[in-house]
Amino acid sequence: MGGGERGITGHVSASTVPGRGFERVSRHANVVSMSVPSQGYAPVLRLVAGGFVGALRFGFDAIDDLQLALELVLRSGVFGNGRAVVRLTSDEHGVTITVAGFERGTLGRRLEEVVGEDMELGRLLARLVDTVDAQDDTLTLRRAYEATTT
Repeated sequence: MGGGERGITGHVSASTVPGRGFERVSRHANVVSMSVPSQGYAPVLRLVAGGFVGALRFGFDAIDDLQLALELVLRSGVFGNGRAVVRLTSDEHGVTITVAGFERGTLGRRLEEVVGEDMELGRLLARLVDTVDAQDDTLTLRRAYEATTT
């Protein structure tokens, strides 16, 4: 890893709450933030996102949807400095995935490009998450917790 070009840097902040003989991640104020090279690290981030979201008690389908959404964004993006900054955040309402560092002016065009099954990236993401928000060089994806029945 020469000169920090290929490394992953990150920060984790999570709280745990007791639960039936094990510790689980709480739904309050959990954050994982990573800066990774924009090429070749989508599978790593997919794995991290799956672990993060899985600890929040999302169902398998929601976990898979969020992982796929993140992977599509990372594989479709053009990042200005060759690095993507990914932030996973949970709160009492759900999970937010923020991807920053897109080359200026490219994000809107990328969301309009067809990526698979004759569907634009933005429309495909909207099927996988509740909210898709693009601002300047940052894309935010949001998924609410699923209703639980008792």
